[in-house]
Amino acid sequence: MVLISKGKLLIDLICIACVLLLTACSSNYEKINPANINDVELRFAEQMALKIINKCNTFDYTPLTLEEATPQAVKGFSATVIQQSCDLLRNKYGTYRGLEFAEAYKPIADKSHTIYRFKGNFKEAIKPPEIRITIDQSGKFAGFFTLKWTDKLK
Repeated sequence: MVLISKGKLLIDLICIACVLLLTACSSNYEKINPANINDVELRFAEQMALKIINKCNTFDYTPLTLEEATPQAVKGFSATVIQQSCDLLRNKYGTYRGLEFAEAYKPIADKSHTIYRFKGNFKEAIKPPEIRITIDQSGKFAGFFTLKWTDKLK
């Protein structure tokens, strides 16, 4: 039974990652001019990134709430998923040390969400990884993803 739930959890994580990757194709997105970035939403995106990443350092794996996140994000980022994500981050990059905002993008077609890209500072990382936060059009947290930093959105 434990293997089944871990397998299902892994499949859920892979599905979330695939959806985020499919929706993050740079040809379908436009970079937001820094002067036009919503500062309140940027601060919220940064707070959500810090909330998730800081859980890795404190081992506090409390789940997200519907007040701050979409129902899909609340379901997808359960305490178990956050713990496993933190374990992966720690193993791959080491201890988290900081975060720096880099840029933001919106989809060209529908403007349904905003992607905020941050560079993560981790003790063991040779190059800073990308910490990507997605905020939906209602201002709620909709996704968190880490990947190798590239200068272009992929």
